[in-house]
Amino acid sequence: MVDDKSFAIIIPAYNEESSIRMTLDKVLKHYADKAEIIVINDGSTDNTSAIVSEYPGIKCITHKRQYGYGAALKSGITSTDRGIVCFIDADGQHNSEDIQRLVDNVGEADMVIGSRGRRAYLNLIRAPGKYVIRVISNYLAGQKIPDLNSGLRAIKRNVILRYIHILPDGFSASSTMTMILLIKRYEVMFLPIKTQRRIGKSEVKQLQDGFGTIVLLIRIIMLFNPLKIFLPFSVFSFSFGVVYGIYKLVTMYGHGLSVGSLLIMLLGLLSFIIGLLADQISTLRQDYHEGVDAIKRFRK
Repeated sequence: MVDDKSFAIIIPAYNEESSIRMTLDKVLKHYADKAEIIVINDGSTDNTSAIVSEYPGIKCITHKRQYGYGAALKSGITSTDRGIVCFIDADGQHNSEDIQRLVDNVGEADMVIGSRGRRAYLNLIRAPGKYVIRVISNYLAGQKIPDLNSGLRAIKRNVILRYIHILPDGFSASSTMTMILLIKRYEVMFLPIKTQRRIGKSEVKQLQDGFGTIVLLIRIIMLFNPLKIFLPFSVFSFSFGVVYGIYKLVTMYGHGLSVGSLLIMLLGLLSFIIGLLADQISTLRQDYHEGVDAIKRFRK
């Protein structure tokens, strides 16, 4: 039986030859005898794999091609049996000492995220897109999120395994992880951390990955709480239809409601009904998966 406080450190890496050695040296310095250290080489075309092979105490999983950041995380999660999985980027921006702080608080929380605070939004080029994502995610989660997509985090492995099939293969995996646990009312803790400038070039495609993250956030809320989307839209549509109908009624001197206003009110009503149906389907689906998980745990 594996101790629930035992942990694995998962390091996803794609073309990180300029930083991977420094990252591994720092991680090994603090956790060589404490944790299982796993590097996921996500189809790197540089010397990343050769450098990692110089460290015999490190487990390396190599993808045949680049599948994506999220795919690397999932490979790491499923390749260990430790009670806690920690993620740290290979680009040198995180302090490896912070991993222990995160692990120490897992138990009090189901997931602990290293929060960069305002530094997460300081990049002027990415700031507008990140602001939009932050506003949408705060609304969907129903609370203010200090750092949605920090790459430094620790989480109970048995918790993330319940939702691993939902995690995307791309860069939005960390954001998805945060949103799922917040929406499902798990205990998520944010601990302030300091970061350094990353070494090497970022592989994030700003417009593509940013838009993909927004779409994914909406998909997540549709999976777990569809009324969060349908209810505001239906109320707005129906209310707008009523106001527009009254306006047309007054301006047409009592000749009846316009067809346009009736159609808008009908759209609002249909949206509400569809939202209720989607909510019922979501509840049934979640109950089914929770039942399957309970049976698996009972058999163990």
